Amino acid sequence: MPGSWGGPSAPTGPQSWSQPVAPQEVRWPMVQQRVYASVQGGPYQMATVLEVNKPSAMIRIRLDGGAEGWVPASHLRSTS
Repeated sequence: MPGSWGGPSAPTGPQSWSQPVAPQEVRWPMVQQRVYASVQGGPYQMATVLEVNKPSAMIRIRLDGGAEGWVPASHLRSTS
């Protein structure tokens, strides 16, 4: 379902999830890279990397369904 994590009862459209907010001044060349991301322990989904905070190992992504948020780098997998 676009923009949702929990199934039919979840809201539609762009959503955010609660994650620690990383400082935005740290950027890394993988921005705009396509990855698979696991959000809140769910299945891996296609996403685009928006920002990377290397010191905290947190990456801000946008899922193909429109939801955005920060996830730990360990929750990402390369698409290649």
